[in-house]
Amino acid sequence: MRRKERLRLPFAVAQRLVVAYLEHAVQPILDEAGLRSLFAVSLRPYIVEDPEGRGKMLDEVLEAAWTLFGNSSTVFAQEIIVCIVLLCDASWSKRLSLIFDTFKCLGLEELYHEDLQLCSQVAAQALFKLWRVPPREPEELPSLTEAIADHAFLKLDKDLSEPVARDGFISWSLDRFREHRVIATSEALRLIYETTYT
Repeated sequence: MRRKERLRLPFAVAQRLVVAYLEHAVQPILDEAGLRSLFAVSLRPYIVEDPEGRGKMLDEVLEAAWTLFGNSSTVFAQEIIVCIVLLCDASWSKRLSLIFDTFKCLGLEELYHEDLQLCSQVAAQALFKLWRVPPREPEELPSLTEAIADHAFLKLDKDLSEPVARDGFISWSLDRFREHRVIATSEALRLIYETTYT
C-alpha cells in the first residue's frame, strides 16, 4: 500500500485526531515521539478493540506521516492533520468543520484573517508534500493565501479585524471550491489558488 493511502483513515479517526490536537494543546512542531503520542491518543479506542491489527495500523500511519511530512527531526502537526482530514471518508461539510477546528483561535469558535491565511497556506504545503512535488514558486504562496483570506472576508461582508464563525467558513469554502472538490494534482491546486473569484 502506498504511503499516502495509509493516511486515508475513517472520519472518526480524523475527528479524534483533531480533538486530541486541541485538548492536549499539542505543539505545532513535533519530533517523532510527539507524533507517536498524538496518534496513540487518537487511535486508542481502535487499538483496544483490536490490539494486534490496530497496533500495526498505528505503526503504518506513523511511518507514512513521518516519511511524507518529516524532515530530519521534526514535522508540522497541522500539515499532517489537514491531509488526514482531507483524505477521510466524510462529506465536505464535516471535513471543513474539522479544518475550522484545527485553525480556530484557542478558546474561541472563530477564525480571524491570519488564521484563514495560515489554514490556506498549511493546506497547500501539506498537499505538495503528500504528492511529493515541490511548489514551483513557494515565495508566491503567502500572497496567494492572503488573497484567499481577503476573498473570504469580502464574500462574508466582514471587516478584516472581525472574526468568521464556523457556518460562515463552511459556506464560503463550499462556494469557493465547489467545482474543485477533488484536487488531484499540484497544477490543479495552483489553478484553484490563483483563480480570482468575485
